[in-house]
Amino acid sequence: RSEIIRGANLPRQQSGNPPQGISSVALHGEPAQVARSAPLVAENIYESDRLVREYLLFHYGEPDEIFPWKTGPREALRFAQRCVRELINSSSVGRDARALDVGCAVGRSSFELAGHCREVIGLDSSAAFLAAAEKIRQEGALPYDYAVEGARTASATACLPRGIDAERVRFVPG
Repeated sequence: RSEIIRGANLPRQQSGNPPQGISSVALHGEPAQVARSAPLVAENIYESDRLVREYLLFHYGEPDEIFPWKTGPREALRFAQRCVRELINSSSVGRDARALDVGCAVGRSSFELAGHCREVIGLDSSAAFLAAAEKIRQEGALPYDYAVEGARTASATACLPRGIDAERVRFVPG
């Protein structure tokens, strides 16, 4: 968290530049100093291990892992698979069809598309998501831990869907 120090007598280096971690800011025409305890540029949450694990769970997890309660909107689960299965008319997709999955995340919809298309390109801006998708493509599975409650976790494995030719899929940054 940043903290503004007004009227503080902070030391300056010989060059007139503020010490490391401190930057000059003009407030109402008077120089002031801002002490930074954290960088001003926010971390990209889509590169975090936590979000990769959450996406793996929601894209590859079993219904009881994602939604362990007896009642609730279970029909909302398996969204990545349902998007492809419910929106593509297999009879209208030609043998040489190609697909571009923009925002492919951890690749589940890309793999589902490979069941209908000879080539699928999964595109995402997150290098961490693409690395997870590529690991599943190359090795057929990716073990991960997910949060159950608080600090309690459980283990699961994201697997390449059965019957999918992983060679039809490639993942690219963008």
